[in-house]
Amino acid sequence: MQNLRVIERTLVPVYETSTGEKVVYGTELHEVLGVKTAYKDWSIRRLADVDAVENEDFEAAQICAPSGQKLNQHIIKLDTAKEMAMLERNEKGKLVRRYFIQVEKKYKRGVNPGLSQADYFRLVEIVSSCGDDRLPYISKILDEMGLRPATAPESRHQPQAGVWVETMSEFLKNTDVMNRPTNDVYQEYVSFCETFCHAPVPIIVFSKTVNQILGIRVIDKKVNGRKRRIFSKNPRGGGSH
Repeated sequence: MQNLRVIERTLVPVYETSTGEKVVYGTELHEVLGVKTAYKDWSIRRLADVDAVENEDFEAAQICAPSGQKLNQHIIKLDTAKEMAMLERNEKGKLVRRYFIQVEKKYKRGVNPGLSQADYFRLVEIVSSCGDDRLPYISKILDEMGLRPATAPESRHQPQAGVWVETMSEFLKNTDVMNRPTNDVYQEYVSFCETFCHAPVPIIVFSKTVNQILGIRVIDKKVNGRKRRIFSKNPRGGGSH
């Protein structure tokens, strides 16, 4: 698998070989999935888990780090990478797998498959969590890839504006959000909605609405060595909960 050409850059970069095969670098997949295990150990285990065959499903390679040190690497076919992502059994693994499927559809069929609105918002959230340096490019890249929502969702699947604002206001009356990760608070909100049979809004809409209702903001902060999105006091003043 030589002469790799990058064809997609959202989430995990996807490359195309001289023969048209779609592949990814193992270290880049490992980084986006947020795996805590060292790459060497993780790659050996996951390639074995999916019964990947060397020189058929992946190739071992070496890359030179800026320090000059040679690092072990794998060039992995997209089908195999999908299985590896799925085995993580978490939200990032699911989103990466769906992303790979969309890339396959785009290049196999030559059409714009689009995403559901729910998956679109979740995809943006995952990309955002990968680093602020990628944020300016998210919308542009998603447009180029055709990963905007394919169609507007049917109204019966979406909460009416008045209903979801009322539901969120009720949720916030008994929930302390300050200095807490947005995702943790959002999961509590989803459970709250399920209890009262209300449809939750996407997490990005949720965070923005919480900020407006409470007069607060969201900041990046390291928690236990990991960057998280945290609800925080607005230095310009505003409401409090």
